[in-house]
Amino acid sequence: LTSMLTISADKTVTLDLNGLSITSAGKVIKNNGILTITDTKGGGKIISTGNTAVGVGDNSKTTIKTAIIESVEGAVITGYATGATINIEDGIFSASDNAVVAGNGNRTNEAGAERTVGNTINISGGTFNGQIKTPTYVACGIYAPWKDTIKVTGGTFNITGGAGIVARAGSVSVSNATINTT
Repeated sequence: LTSMLTISADKTVTLDLNGLSITSAGKVIKNNGILTITDTKGGGKIISTGNTAVGVGDNSKTTIKTAIIESVEGAVITGYATGATINIEDGIFSASDNAVVAGNGNRTNEAGAERTVGNTINISGGTFNGQIKTPTYVACGIYAPWKDTIKVTGGTFNITGGAGIVARAGSVSVSNATINTT
């Protein structure tokens, strides 16, 4: 892609990768509506060679049933969103230099308005691979810097040079997940 794929707030979209890949130097997808990502054939990828493969907007709903999603930082990220829901059921998620699934601790949204409503991230499966290259930073599987509610009920986190979860605010619960760190 030469520009980001944006889902409008009034749209419901199912993106079936069907074994194909989408690559961009910046954010690949920004969901402002209702988006389901799946890959019925297998091997399909969403790749950002920069930062953020899948980002979400205010009050959006993103469900990832299965896919391979790769980015430098933030394979999936809430960014400045408020009231967004992300459901991750399965897939392989990788960040080569920072958090694999990330929030943003900024007090305002992209328009400069005060953020008041937290986001919800539910993870029931998948493999999350993270590492770090930038000095003084720490890799993590999940970065929770704001008042988001994060519930992990499955999945495997493989994090090199960091932590499984960095929670600075919000609520994080974990059960039936495997977290491997160095």
